[in-house]
Amino acid sequence: MDKTLITPDEAAEILHIAPDTVRLWCRTEPAFPSIKVGDHYKIDQSELRTWIENQWEIKIESSKRD
Repeated sequence: MDKTLITPDEAAEILHIAPDTVRLWCRTEPAFPSIKVGDHYKIDQSELRTWIENQWEIKIESSKRD
């Protein structure tokens, strides 16, 4: 199975956030689906989509408790 790796800039476009935020998450958020290749981070596109879905599920579950 081939994985499509995207750059933080491309992930930022998908997420509609600043690329610097994606780079910060790559460095500091263990659950964020990134890997370091040399001096650069790459994000697995299918794992990013799964991560996004999980974030929605967490938000929905959190709002049910409020």
